[in-house]
Amino acid sequence: LKPHYAWSLLALAPHALALFAVLMTAVANCTDDGATTLPSLPRESVSGPVDAPPIPTLAAVGPLKDVAVVKTTHLHQEQAAHIQAFKHRTGMSPKRCYHVVLFAMTLRILATVWFGMAFLEYTRYYIINDVGIITTLDTITGSPQHLIKAFIFPFLGVFSDTMSRKTILVVASLAMTINMWLMAIIPSVEVLVIVRSLNLLADIGYAIRNAQFRDLFSMSDWERVDGGATGIKSRIAIFGTIVSAFAVAVGMGLLKLGETGLLGLENEYTLRKEDCRGKRHCVPRGQYSWHGDGWKVDGCLRLLMLMAAVTMTLETLVVVFVLPETIRPESQAGVSVCRYIRKNWYQILTPWTTLRVFATAQLRDLMQIRFVWYLIGAGTGVLFNSWYRRFEPDTLTMYVLGVGIGAVGFLSTFCVKRLVVRYGDLRGIWLPANIFMLLYACVTALIPSGYFHIFYILWPLLAGPGVAFSGFTPELLSKLIPPDVQGTFQTAKSFLYNIQQAFMMWPYLGLYHVAENMPHPADSLPIWFAVGFGMIALWLLLRQLPTDPHVPILQGRALDPYM
Repeated sequence: LKPHYAWSLLALAPHALALFAVLMTAVANCTDDGATTLPSLPRESVSGPVDAPPIPTLAAVGPLKDVAVVKTTHLHQEQAAHIQAFKHRTGMSPKRCYHVVLFAMTLRILATVWFGMAFLEYTRYYIINDVGIITTLDTITGSPQHLIKAFIFPFLGVFSDTMSRKTILVVASLAMTINMWLMAIIPSVEVLVIVRSLNLLADIGYAIRNAQFRDLFSMSDWERVDGGATGIKSRIAIFGTIVSAFAVAVGMGLLKLGETGLLGLENEYTLRKEDCRGKRHCVPRGQYSWHGDGWKVDGCLRLLMLMAAVTMTLETLVVVFVLPETIRPESQAGVSVCRYIRKNWYQILTPWTTLRVFATAQLRDLMQIRFVWYLIGAGTGVLFNSWYRRFEPDTLTMYVLGVGIGAVGFLSTFCVKRLVVRYGDLRGIWLPANIFMLLYACVTALIPSGYFHIFYILWPLLAGPGVAFSGFTPELLSKLIPPDVQGTFQTAKSFLYNIQQAFMMWPYLGLYHVAENMPHPADSLPIWFAVGFGMIALWLLLRQLPTDPHVPILQGRALDPYM
């Protein structure tokens, strides 16, 4: 074995054993048809929702021991009413719709994982070989794109709350499918710019899918039963991680079979990396394969791109023909799409008005912490390229490393519900996420180029739980927002994220180029810049702990300040 593969096997051995045990647990928590179960009924008494019928008093129910039974019965009634209303307006039960959403998510995860696995080296091989130019091009196209998103997404969020969620999801899936087919068939700088432009439509899907999840659950399920929205998203994340692990295993298997010669298709960039060294283009412009005699599948990277495009096409078909409209009829504007756009188009010019959804002081304080995290996220591409520039690992090595991170993250996901139930979102999820990610960034910046093997140990231990917990931090805010403005809430977050992304990408890019010839560890200057923001976020988070909303959420008073 090569040294870095030996290190990876050593690091992943305990993760593999733990992963096997967790998978057995996941099987025990699945339905007969293999789909993850819907949130279970509560095991202890909880208060009723704000707008629910009043719970009978002690005098009416008798002894104190009967109160929990009455409250549980009340929850049964609320859930039954929700199921009946949902089935009446969509033609299917929430559980069946949930399974449709999971199936579409499965196809989307498979497609995006395979696309992401191949993207960097595929771009270097077929489009342009210079990482610095790729990073600059990403910023040049990304900055105006985020500015446009900041204006468009809030309007689409209100549209999803008052007109249709499905319409936006169909457009997002179509845009993503077109992106993947363009990259697979005619890769070029021009196509890369077109793909980045189509992301204006593709990226809105993430926010609207989060709003759609809220439609599937009753108020008590979403706010507090088994961790509420955070517990629901943790179960979805467990399922998604299993799918991602399968996708990564398939991708890595193809790359490894190609490397050993069993598949007949090697990683085309790794095969010709030395021939490409010092050249701006591996495949000359105007050609779509190495030999220039038409379009061919040169290797595993193009095969992965084709697999991604076909799978994403299937996801689009599911969204178009199977997924129902989930918003409630009373929330719909009752006019045609064209008339709605003609009447409300001017709202695109004032996207900041959606920030009124953060109507309480606590929501604004929590969103302030999220905004600092957004400032770190603005440099995601540059932060990765700062690390990649130092080590330049191939695709297979990066994904071998990613398996360890994914395994520990998967295990960490199983802790989310218990942490939220016991400590609340702020102490149980937000605080450890911030600390783990700070340590992860410092380790990434400090490890020198000759010690890549250390990443196989430290990255899973730090990035695994850090990334896993970070993914559930937005759910605290969603518990404090009424259900009929969830789309507005999701895209108001997108406005804040995109508006700072449009401007903050440039400082990161400048630091990336300034640090290019600096000695270690100053060559990771963008990462140290992000660490500074992480420290600010930690300070703001510690200040917020005395007003932790954990108790009001458990008591069913999460929305009281909003009313």
